[in-house]
Amino acid sequence: MWQHIRSLTSQCQVPGLLVALLLHLLPAPVDGALYSKLWGRNGELWDPKGPLPDFSYAGYKQGNEPLPAPPVTRSVLTFRKAGMSDTKMFKAALAWAHSRPVTDEFIVLFVPAGRYTLTERLWIKRSRLVLRGAGSAKTVLYIPKSLRGIYGPNPHNMPKGSYVNTDGFLTIQGSSGKGKQAARVNKFAEKGSVWVDDAADLKVGTYYDLLFQDVAGKFNSYMFDNLWKAEARYNGETRVKLTTKVVAIRGNRVQIERHLPYEIRSKLNVVTFHKPPNTVEDSGIEGLTFSFKWSWYAGHHLEDGWNAVEVSKSRNCWVRDIHTINADSSVLVNDASMVTVAGLKIAASKSRANHFPNAYHERADTDGHWGVQYMHSFDLLVRDFVVISSLMHDVGTGSSGKWGVFMNGVMADGNMDLHRALAGPTLYTNIDAGIGTNALSSGGPSTSGPNALAGTTWWNISSRVATRPPNSKPGEARCAFGPAVNLVGVDLIPSRARTMCSTMLAACAWQLETANDAVPGLLTAMLLHLLPAPVDGALYSNLWGRNGELWDPTGPLPDFSYAGYKQGNEPLPVPPVTRSVLTFKKPGMSDTKMFKAALAWAHSRPVTDEFMVLFVPAGRYTLTERLWIKRARLVLRGAGSAKTVLYIPKSLTDVYGPNPKSPAAGAYVNTDAFIAIKGASARGAQLTRVTKSAAKGDVWVQVDKPSALVVGQLYDMWFTDVRGKFNNHMFDNLWKAPAKYAGTTRAKLTTRVLAIRGKRVKIERYLPYDIRDGLNIVNLHALPDTLEDSGIEGLTFSFKWSWYAGHHLEKGWHAVEITNSRDCWVRDIHTINADNSVTMNGVTSSTVTGVRISASKTRANKIPNRFNERADRDGHWGVEYAHSFDIMVTGVDVRCQLMHSVGTDSSGKWGVFMNSKMADGNLDLHRALAGPTLYTNIDVGIGTQALYSGGPSTSGPNALAGTTWWTIKSRKAVEPNDSDAKPGACSFGPAINLVGVNIIPSKVSSMCRTWHYERISIKRHKLVPAHFDSRFAMATHKVASVAPAAAQSRISCRRCLPMPRLQAHGSAAPQRMPPVAAASSGGHKQEAATSLTRQEHAEMQSKYFDRAIGSLKASITPAVNAKLARVAAGVPGLGAASRVLDAGAGEGALIPHLQALGVQDILAVDVSPTMVEALQQRVGPESTLGNDACVRTWLGEIVELPSYLGPFDAVFFNSVFGNLYDPREALLRACFLSRPGSYIVISHPLGRAWHERFRAANLQLVPHELPQSADLASMVPEHYAHPYAPPTYLSGEVIAGFGRGSKQLGVPTANLPPAPLAAELSGLCAGVYFGWAYLDVDASWPEEDRKIHKMVMNIGQRPTFQDAEPEMSVEVHVMHEYSRDFYGEKMNVVMLGYIRPEIKFGGLQELLGRINMDIGIARSQLDSPRWQAFKEPLAKAAEGASCVERLALARSNICYQKRRRNPLPPAPATANDSPQRHFLRPSLLATGLTEPQHVLQHCLALFRKADLAALQQYLPDGAAASAAPPSLSVGPLLVAEQGPLASLDGVLDVGARRVLPGHLLRRSEVKSSLQLSTDTFQQRVALTAKSGETSVFEWLLRWQPGQQRDCERATSGLQPESSSGRGKGGTAASASSNSSSSAPASPSAELTSSIGGGTDGGSGRWVLESVRRDPSTDLPLPITPHPQAAPEAIAKAQLATLQQGDVLGASCFSMWQARNLSSRKTSLGSHHEALRSQLQQEPYKHLLGHASAHLGSAALPRQHEMLLQVTVLAADDTETDYMWRLNLATNGCWMVSGIFAAEELGLGDQQSQQPNGV
Repeated sequence: MWQHIRSLTSQCQVPGLLVALLLHLLPAPVDGALYSKLWGRNGELWDPKGPLPDFSYAGYKQGNEPLPAPPVTRSVLTFRKAGMSDTKMFKAALAWAHSRPVTDEFIVLFVPAGRYTLTERLWIKRSRLVLRGAGSAKTVLYIPKSLRGIYGPNPHNMPKGSYVNTDGFLTIQGSSGKGKQAARVNKFAEKGSVWVDDAADLKVGTYYDLLFQDVAGKFNSYMFDNLWKAEARYNGETRVKLTTKVVAIRGNRVQIERHLPYEIRSKLNVVTFHKPPNTVEDSGIEGLTFSFKWSWYAGHHLEDGWNAVEVSKSRNCWVRDIHTINADSSVLVNDASMVTVAGLKIAASKSRANHFPNAYHERADTDGHWGVQYMHSFDLLVRDFVVISSLMHDVGTGSSGKWGVFMNGVMADGNMDLHRALAGPTLYTNIDAGIGTNALSSGGPSTSGPNALAGTTWWNISSRVATRPPNSKPGEARCAFGPAVNLVGVDLIPSRARTMCSTMLAACAWQLETANDAVPGLLTAMLLHLLPAPVDGALYSNLWGRNGELWDPTGPLPDFSYAGYKQGNEPLPVPPVTRSVLTFKKPGMSDTKMFKAALAWAHSRPVTDEFMVLFVPAGRYTLTERLWIKRARLVLRGAGSAKTVLYIPKSLTDVYGPNPKSPAAGAYVNTDAFIAIKGASARGAQLTRVTKSAAKGDVWVQVDKPSALVVGQLYDMWFTDVRGKFNNHMFDNLWKAPAKYAGTTRAKLTTRVLAIRGKRVKIERYLPYDIRDGLNIVNLHALPDTLEDSGIEGLTFSFKWSWYAGHHLEKGWHAVEITNSRDCWVRDIHTINADNSVTMNGVTSSTVTGVRISASKTRANKIPNRFNERADRDGHWGVEYAHSFDIMVTGVDVRCQLMHSVGTDSSGKWGVFMNSKMADGNLDLHRALAGPTLYTNIDVGIGTQALYSGGPSTSGPNALAGTTWWTIKSRKAVEPNDSDAKPGACSFGPAINLVGVNIIPSKVSSMCRTWHYERISIKRHKLVPAHFDSRFAMATHKVASVAPAAAQSRISCRRCLPMPRLQAHGSAAPQRMPPVAAASSGGHKQEAATSLTRQEHAEMQSKYFDRAIGSLKASITPAVNAKLARVAAGVPGLGAASRVLDAGAGEGALIPHLQALGVQDILAVDVSPTMVEALQQRVGPESTLGNDACVRTWLGEIVELPSYLGPFDAVFFNSVFGNLYDPREALLRACFLSRPGSYIVISHPLGRAWHERFRAANLQLVPHELPQSADLASMVPEHYAHPYAPPTYLSGEVIAGFGRGSKQLGVPTANLPPAPLAAELSGLCAGVYFGWAYLDVDASWPEEDRKIHKMVMNIGQRPTFQDAEPEMSVEVHVMHEYSRDFYGEKMNVVMLGYIRPEIKFGGLQELLGRINMDIGIARSQLDSPRWQAFKEPLAKAAEGASCVERLALARSNICYQKRRRNPLPPAPATANDSPQRHFLRPSLLATGLTEPQHVLQHCLALFRKADLAALQQYLPDGAAASAAPPSLSVGPLLVAEQGPLASLDGVLDVGARRVLPGHLLRRSEVKSSLQLSTDTFQQRVALTAKSGETSVFEWLLRWQPGQQRDCERATSGLQPESSSGRGKGGTAASASSNSSSSAPASPSAELTSSIGGGTDGGSGRWVLESVRRDPSTDLPLPITPHPQAAPEAIAKAQLATLQQGDVLGASCFSMWQARNLSSRKTSLGSHHEALRSQLQQEPYKHLLGHASAHLGSAALPRQHEMLLQVTVLAADDTETDYMWRLNLATNGCWMVSGIFAAEELGLGDQQSQQPNGV
């Protein structure tokens, strides 16, 4: 059971969490609604007056702010005195905190990792006070006595004396009462309104509490929608509070922020405004485990008070990262507002269920009372919770709690409670109720009225079994549970739903959207702005990011957003009925002939734009022959799958005989069905051919006959293979496709033509593959004249039961087939005893939704057949498509076991299977070039063979590149494999994506290396699925969604060479830039910048400015011209040698001012043909020579500007920036086209005020405000701002590369080995650099070969080539043709500037174009005198210094001068550039590394080699790295540790000393970086040991100021002279401060002000203070030993099994044999019986069923052996120390080799009982 729950908590939290996935792809339920009728797609159907309340204000600060994370103030340990108990220490710390004055600053009391005993209650009674542990996995509060045991019976609950739902051991306690009344509403206001009257004493922008007081019981009844008379006991009470902001006051009318939830009228209620009470706020409890001593549960309402946390009479507080063990109630919220509870885990060490009777006859058969409850509280948010134990009420609402939200929870067998007494409305959403026995059951005394108020909502509730609808208790009235509740996407028992809910819908006004079409994860558009990030931040896929900013159309994740009917652009139609089939029935006519007569009549009618719908009324019909639909817009519709049944007594074999297409077996494998939609040819006439190469991800292609195409029309783009190369290309060239498919046409892209310019055609969809001669032949065809817009819906196919004949021996019990059609659908279908339910062949853009598949009883046949085929299943295919494209399959419910539940067969592409569930299903890829396909948000049930796929191995791998499994839920861990290869082989498909799939841990390491795998863990379970809205992707795929950040008015990239400067002109009053095509991430609503597509926006711009050309000329007044002159002159250095881009040039108003500055080479870009024509007439004809300087024009948008037209020295967005469709994307393109050090200018000569007035009148035309200067830096991704400070010197022997540079690209490169250069390359970003290169050869070489030449180099992994095992490479292209090969010769390079990051290009031509551009940039940059100055130092340094020496010399330039005969001379100074800017300050001369992250990376390389001598420079003063092994204390033992890093025990914990020697440097992964203060830096890094163990380590570096070293003092006078005249001894920082007026094109002028990371000037260095392993990464614990599991995790896992009394499970973690042990009493043998025998003896018997365990100190007697102290608290409060010995087994797993009692080991002279090395 424990393992099942552990598996549950680690696997079941992905589907439906932050579900932004494919919202436009969600299918229509039976009644035709595309989304919930209560919400719609984006809230367009939501009505504030309707049945669904507004829950969006739940949580801390009403969801407007994230939970704060203030810094620690003091540790509670500083308050401990000698002999003081833990409780008194806590009380002293809290007393000190309460004595401090309350300010805007937080007081955070930190509870370090450890175990503390709490024997009294603790209170937080002041604002902004936080009690924070080190994390729920680290800080444990052990509570040995209950509240009753400490304080006696509860005096407020006599005679029982129980602590039912009040009082907790840790309480946030505010003051009671309401605030001062400020106004009273004296006029009627309707529900949903935001205007009320009486503005007295109210202020705009202030929050108030609106209190609603009942009048004579009428308001209480009104809250039940007047469908229930409320209990008289609540008459006249005030039980509703709405906290809202006043946003406007007009006269005596007041506008509030929130919609009124109820009407206001004099005879109904009394509503008053009150100021918020002066109570506790902004306080929190976080990072703790409450471990209560185990006891039997006393009983319902007899609780002894094992209560953890209470929040009472407070507001804006939080409870975060809390774990409770053996609690009666975990979190109680009473009389509080806007509280968030996040990251709560509830468990019991063992069952507390008590079946003994008690005096009050109360139930006690659960583990506790409440998980989370709130009462008399408002706007509570509970998210990300896990309930493992069984409780009376897992989560819920008590008396008068309102507008709370419970979301993203997982429970073993939980319930969501409404506890009467005017409780609700409450929202329960995206919750997995586990087994679901009583998921919707609620308690509370019936005398308190119905359980729930109107508006209470369950939304997306999943459970293992269908749950009972919420119901009243026996004997109560029909609506006693609560009238007017909402159930959306809840899996109800169908029989109960029909019999009970049918009456509730009418009589009780229930809103029910459930049954077969509402599976978990279907209705997922609800209140997306509500969903906050989890406690430790949401995890987003590297393929997509948060809002698509990481998605790349050239990357591994295809665009699946065009799947489904009409490519997802339209909902499934619901046309009216034309005729009933019963009208065609004549006396004596069979049902089959009736259907055939109806269809014959329909086919005889002419095809028009109107649908023909044949209706099959409710009833049972017998079908004995096949039926065909062969005309467009013909629908066969039943009354619903639950009402209209087609009974089929004979199979196709019985009716038509054996299948002639299968002569051997005569089987109907996957063709033919009893009802078929059958069209004609699958290919239309060829219109034109693509004649020029295009790359994957492109949208422009060149064709030979553009006149054959029409803009706006759809066409089929067919790809034909050439000699097998294109088939290989579809496997990313990682697999050779079978030869039998060579020359075939197996890929089709249906896309719309958006624009035609000459022979170039722009298509709507990104190209999924490259197009080039010798690879493929691509033709555009007209859409075929075939059947479309036809459907089958609302039917059950009930086949006569029979044994399944066997795989590929099917008799033909097939339900539905669609062939050679497009834009068709199958909806609301139920099949019983079918071989195949729905199959498709030759189909395009069609949808299958709401299909339920079951068997009346098992059809599995284990009797052998003559073909020896398997028959142990209930059927063949559930839903399958072959030779089909853009298919959407959603809402499938497979309740039997099939050979292939759902999947893709031969050549099916770009299909989506989503939002489905199965009992034990599989997601199939059936070879024969099948895929790419997307499987997402699917629960495969048990998951025995979830990713298993079939098909003959002769047809190649199962899946093409890009096939994706995304958020797949299963009870068991799964693995993808084909039917013929060993598990994990690449033959399954060499380039697939697995995101959020629970893969078997032991199989991960053996996966195909080219797979993209992202695992989900319980600590970070919020994987955001890809939001593939095609329109969104087209507009914003290159744009990072970043928040605005402060910047200077003239922004240049911080310490960056390539980033252009951004300038803003024409700024007026500060205004915030609106969001640009970015989705809201967690707070409230944001308006979209524009509702148009990019094409529509461009057309509008073009038409408007074509008409407005005359008025724009008139607006260029002398005053405007003067401003334009200032704009042009704002960029320094523009002249005859400059190249300028004028984006949105219009008719060229800015161009004369640029020409006045001497600029001749100008490119003017605009979308208006009339404007461009006028500009051409104005400036004259363009030169026909590309290198002639002139004014050129380009018609189009800047985002489409080709790379070869750059680079530019300045880019101007004059009067156009607000008009752009996507300003961020335009800025990125401008950066891409700019030279290093260039400028980007954003200006508007008419000013911001004029712009805003014009924008207000033309919002579609001008969708954006002009940005503030402070907004500009945030609009460019960080990787464009690479912090590179030159120079970097490299030296190495030239080695052989891949041969691509000269052979494939014509750009020869010299490859340097990266391994010896690891230290030099650490901290550098991958990308392209420029500088100088020198080949160190003898005098026999020609003199020209021995000179220093320009070079451009790439450091990275060559993403364009997608090598099977990409490794770091250093490739240098020298701009010189050498006379001979120079492999093995020594090359020296100096890197001076960074050009760009690595980019994955769509093909070699695109890559070559950019390489040539990089060469041009490097060539022009190196012509500058600034970089010429570095040639001579390179040659001189090469004469006598090694590579590492040169690196140190280049970075320090001083300290080593007295140590070397041939030191590196200082770089010569130039007139405008001080050489000192390129060197670091003297305090860092020891290493030359100024950034802490660079120090850390260098330390990693040194630790791997265990180079203690080199590490000494990074250790604190006094921390010597000696070779002598220390003696470490582990419990009562002194252990002589033998590891290579043993002497660093003061800096490294045992985990670091174990993993760091020989760790796999290439597998290190930075998890997070944090600058804690100016002198403290922390980084979390995941490292993999040589053995395979993977752990996360926290590195802490501190800036250590100190005296100059001897070398520094000796050379302090050797500082080279600066251009400012400071002379010798001046530091780099001082030099740069005196040269701030140097040329702006030198971004290193901003370099030195931030060098050093933590200090400003002075002597010092970064030192490594500590490296600690993070034990929180041990969760979830391994079930068996695993190579990646740490020994600490193995010990914890074994302790967990012992705690459960599972001796067999505990023995799984033990080594097969315990060696060198002479005493059985103190050893753990290989057999579990030996362990059982040991556990029967003292003191080992205390391990079984123990209350808790704590890991203590540890040491490494040998590198592969660890001793670990464990303190165990037994169930009887006995505390015992043990010693765990763990060894690294030969299988690479850490395993337990011995358990020892410390009391025996402490005898000292009994060496035979002690572990080795002790």
